[in-house]
Parts: sequence; structure tokens; C-alpha cells
Amino acid sequence: QTLAIHRSTASNMLHRLESLRLVVRRRVGKDQRVVQLHLTPKGKDTLRQAPRPLVGVLQQALLDLPPSSLDSLRRDLGEVIRLMRTKDTRAKGTPLADL
Repeated sequence: QTLAIHRSTASNMLHRLESLRLVVRRRVGKDQRVVQLHLTPKGKDTLRQAPRPLVGVLQQALLDLPPSSLDSLRRDLGEVIRLMRTKDTRAKGTPLADL
């Protein structure tokens, strides 16, 4: 959910991490459907060496805004989205620059 990906995509990613021996799955408790993921020593080394995520210009600007400005922005964008929904839905995949 945090990555905004489909469950099958997440499952495929986990299979790949397992095949690289970066994680292991462990079933615990009575409900064997519950699986916990654990980093292997190789996974921990890989994670330590991985570059940190970059913070984009927009993301940083939003982080720097005071909470009241963020609330106002959220309300205003919500209104823009609401108004857009009443328009031609065929344009939903068109970049704004092309409208």
C-alpha cells in the first residue's frame, strides 16, 4: 500500500529478493497464512550500501510549508479535482500542456 503497487507486483518483487538471498520468509504462529519477512546478512549489507532516496524539489517545498498552508493547498486542490470530474472524462489521460 505504501508503494502504491498491486499485490502481484509486490509478490514478484519478494520472489526476486528471495532469489537474490536478500530476504527470507518465515511463517509464525497458528495461522500459517501470515508470513514475516526478514533481511538476511547479505540483505543488510546491500541495504547499508544502497543510496538514500532523493527528495525532489516539489517534495522538499511541501515539507517546508507550514501546516496551515498545506491544509489550504489540500482544500484548494480538492476543489480543482472536484471541478475536473465534471468535465470531459476523455481528457483524463491528456497532459495539461496538451489541453
